Amino acid sequence: MQGTPFQVCISNAPYAGDSEDLPPRTNMLLPPPSSSLAVKVTQFSCGTIVVGSSSHHQVADFRAFLDFLEFWAQTARDESIDYARIPDDWSRNPGRFFSKVESTAHAPPPPPSFTVLPTPATGPPAI
Repeated sequence: MQGTPFQVCISNAPYAGDSEDLPPRTNMLLPPPSSSLAVKVTQFSCGTIVVGSSSHHQVADFRAFLDFLEFWAQTARDESIDYARIPDDWSRNPGRFFSKVESTAHAPPPPPSFTVLPTPATGPPAI
């Protein structure tokens, strides 16, 4: 079984700061069967660590993606997670609230279910 692309990089340059708001890059959309999630962690020479990530919108909307990042950060910090806060359904389909207005026949199929894999025997490389 293959997981999501996860890249760890070390930069010899110091972190220069946040960039301005980036415009949408629709010319960079990836065709199927591209990964639905990609993550890149970069450590700069000054010690700053940046996590860059990308998620396919069909898998999760922006709110669900932020929830995922928050739970991931809590796990990385070895903090306890309130599992009651994890929604049963991350699809956030607003159409379910307007069943008389919107027909579900036009809704796309839900994404495939996911499985939580066991902790690997070896962790990621030390940064």
